[in-house]
Amino acid sequence: MTNPCLRNDGAYAAMPPRRAGCYKRCTVAYHAACRGDNFAPMSPHIAYKARIAADNQDDDAPHKVFSKVFSDAQLRPFFEGVSEQALRHIQESMMEILFSGSVDGPGQDSSEKVDLREYHYDLIKFRGLSEHHHELFCKHFQAVLNELGNVLPAEAKTSAMAVMRSTRSHFRPMKPGE
Repeated sequence: MTNPCLRNDGAYAAMPPRRAGCYKRCTVAYHAACRGDNFAPMSPHIAYKARIAADNQDDDAPHKVFSKVFSDAQLRPFFEGVSEQALRHIQESMMEILFSGSVDGPGQDSSEKVDLREYHYDLIKFRGLSEHHHELFCKHFQAVLNELGNVLPAEAKTSAMAVMRSTRSHFRPMKPGE
C-alpha cells in the first residue's frame, strides 16, 4: 500500500513543510506520531519541531547559536573555510544530537555512535580546539536556549544542555601517539 501523504520528493504533504534543521527521519517520526501509529514517543527534538510548526515560527535556533559562535573571536577561526552547505549539515546534526537526549542520536544502534572526538580530530590535534572552546560553545548554546522562552519545554532545554555538557571530554588535549 502506498502512503497517500508521501510526495515524490519524500516529504509528507499532510504536514507543515520541514524546517531547516529537521532530518527526514525526524519528519517521518513526527508524521507517524500525528497519525497515531505505534511509534516511539516524540523526542524533545521532534516535539520542538512540532511546536515550531504549530506556532508558525521560524526555526532559527541553530542559526542563532552559530551567529553567536561566529561573533566569538575565539571560536570563529574553527569555521573558516566551511561551506554554507557543510555548516547547515553541522547545525542540523548538532540539534538532532542535542535534542535526541543522547550523543548517539535518536534511534542509533551501537554501530552508529557519534564520535565527536574523531569528527573534530584535525581541529583538536592541529588547530588547538579544546575543552575551553567547548565551554565557550556551551555558553552560546545556553544563551540561545534561554532566548527560546516557551518555544521549548524547560525539561527539553535541560536535557539538551546536559547532552552538550556531556561531550566535554571529547575535546580534551591529544595524548602522545593519539
